[in-house]
Amino acid sequence: MSNRIIERIKKCLAHANNSNPHERATALRQAQNLMAKHGLTDMDITLSEVRTELKATGAGKKMPAYIGVLGTMVAEAFGAKMICRNLYKSGRWVGHIEFYGIGEVAEVSGYAFDVLRRQLKRDRDAYLASLDKRLKRSTKTRRGDVYAVGWVLTAGEQIKPRERSEKESSVMAAYEKERWPTPLNDAKVINRASKLQRNDHGALLTGIGDGKKVQFYQGVNASERAQLTSP
Repeated sequence: MSNRIIERIKKCLAHANNSNPHERATALRQAQNLMAKHGLTDMDITLSEVRTELKATGAGKKMPAYIGVLGTMVAEAFGAKMICRNLYKSGRWVGHIEFYGIGEVAEVSGYAFDVLRRQLKRDRDAYLASLDKRLKRSTKTRRGDVYAVGWVLTAGEQIKPRERSEKESSVMAAYEKERWPTPLNDAKVINRASKLQRNDHGALLTGIGDGKKVQFYQGVNASERAQLTSP
């Protein structure tokens, strides 16, 4: 369905709140006629408020758990929600995070996630480069993930979740029920950091230290881009 049609209906419904009884009735009748013509219901109009933003995570079929944690924290910062997804593209599985929410919150969340994920990758790569080259690859990968966990959790301490209104929560619940009648679980998550070993604690502490350097400024409203910086 064309967004243009839905926007026309929304404008008519907005005019239906006019104080003039004649204009109110005319606007409501126009909205009802448009909805009948295009086979739309009240629920269709309500759910059109929800928008989505899909972002690649840089991971393959198995997504590191810390990426999911990062996505969740960013979504909560702007009142959005997220799901982890695996999409098959160009002959391989690619991990994604899909943000969804009312208005611009999904777009803003996606932007913030992109910025933070790039910063995390840069810092994690720098940490891995500092490790003893004689270490096994599996050990380096595990310590890199332990580092990332410390980085994400510490950077997230400055994020204050935005509370959704009762109406927003109701619309989001209706959207989820409509889109996913059964639970969606198509992403495989791997948590290498759960196998923390004695010599991995330095990785965690380094990640915590670098995570403290990240600055996250939540906008006053969802229309403002998040400003994120790190040294």
